[in-house]
Amino acid sequence: MKMNKTTLLLSAAALLLPSAPLLAQIAPQAGVASVDHINQVPVVNINRAGADGVSHNVYTQFDVGAQGAILNNSLAGANTSLAGTVAGNAQLEGRAAKVILNEVNSVNKSILKGMVEVAGQRADVVIANKSGITCNGCGFINARNGVLTTADLQFKDGAFNGYHVNQGNIRVEGEGLTKGDVDYTAVIARTAEISAAVHADALLVSAGKKTVSADLSRFNSVEASKDKPEVLIDVAELGGMYANKIRLVANENGVGVNSGNANGAGSNAGASLNNVSIVSIQTDAGSDERVQIGNGAQNVSRASVGIANRGQIQAKNGGADISTDSLVNQGNIASQGQLNISATRLQNEKNVSARSASLTATQLDNIGRIEGGAIRLNATQLNNRGSVKTQNGALTLRATRVDNTGGIQSAQALQLNATSLFNAGNGVIEAQNGAAIQGTSITNRGSIVSRASSISLSDTSFSNYGRIEAYGDISHRGVSFNNSGTMRSTSGAVTNNGRDINKPANSWGWGYGGFGWPYGWSYWM
Repeated sequence: MKMNKTTLLLSAAALLLPSAPLLAQIAPQAGVASVDHINQVPVVNINRAGADGVSHNVYTQFDVGAQGAILNNSLAGANTSLAGTVAGNAQLEGRAAKVILNEVNSVNKSILKGMVEVAGQRADVVIANKSGITCNGCGFINARNGVLTTADLQFKDGAFNGYHVNQGNIRVEGEGLTKGDVDYTAVIARTAEISAAVHADALLVSAGKKTVSADLSRFNSVEASKDKPEVLIDVAELGGMYANKIRLVANENGVGVNSGNANGAGSNAGASLNNVSIVSIQTDAGSDERVQIGNGAQNVSRASVGIANRGQIQAKNGGADISTDSLVNQGNIASQGQLNISATRLQNEKNVSARSASLTATQLDNIGRIEGGAIRLNATQLNNRGSVKTQNGALTLRATRVDNTGGIQSAQALQLNATSLFNAGNGVIEAQNGAAIQGTSITNRGSIVSRASSISLSDTSFSNYGRIEAYGDISHRGVSFNNSGTMRSTSGAVTNNGRDINKPANSWGWGYGGFGWPYGWSYWM
């Protein structure tokens, strides 16, 4: 075909023009629901609600463009943020919906690039597509709960009963999921990818095969199939979660949460962790609270890690609860309030800090820093090559076995109970105001120090090859005591009430301690 100059100019100009924005494509299945348009914004006149207040709407396509879409729940007309004034929805027949279900039957994912607004009475909004959902600038306006899900919607006796998740991926990308005007935002899918910012007042991200109650309060796992994904919840480096309340739930065996960035801000912020591979961040204080979850850990098999953090988990003026099969922290976990961590395996390679911290694990490996105003630590096996330290409170440590080559330090009192304690040559166990150490077998090759008070030792077998030093009394009670090191008290007595004592001669004396300067009473056994 021969093209003239005018045609070429028009063609070139067309290439320079910006592409038209994606318009919403909402196609209800045959039924009562209908779609009008106001200023290019689709207005869905939703179906009449049943006796339970649920309006069930079924579509063959539900895509939302940048202009957004409106679910008309108005009886007599309403003003909207997206399209101005809309007329009342006659299909409601005088009864506004409390819950608006939008069920998509399609082989294609739903693409949501704009806001979904409820016109009229505020309601819960559910967008369900088993084939998946991509959110790129989506959100909810005038909604109580806003739910994106790949679940089968469940009904009992004609009433909406909850969600059954068996498949599907929800991806947040680009412009992310915006806060809008919604009390609670939920993402419920087999897998969730958070590659952009998610903003919400309260946020739930639930992944894995399971059933979820309609009120989003109960989760029951469904037996996982052999086609397990590597990670159920994957928050990428550029992704993030910013909410007053954050709850991450992932509960297929061997699969978990790979965290990128998550934030909680505002009053009464919080999150909870209850099942296998659940991250829970709880904040309870004021408007400047923040919760941040950082990037997934490198050099970690994601299929075997519940939570992998290489970035930030932070709660300001609030608290954080983390519960999972496995937590690998290569970033920072911090809370200005209470921090609770519960894991089968907890591996800390960087920083954990809180105003008050409680850590519980079967296996706890620390090569980083664990710091808090006060700390309670419970473990079956603790390997500490890093630092466990309180800033102004007590430190309580209970474990079956403790291997310490790092520092265990309390700004106040220290209570250490371990069936087996091995404090290596460069290990330091230190308290400012008294240390009570109890166990079956205690071996010290490093330092045990109480700077302003006493040390009490209670055990079956105690071997000291290092330094035990206190400002006050040092008392030992046990069956067997072997000492080839140094025990000294600056101002108190050193006593042993055990039944089997091995000590060389000249064990008592006034003179020099193990470092070559006068120190007070020394007791070499």
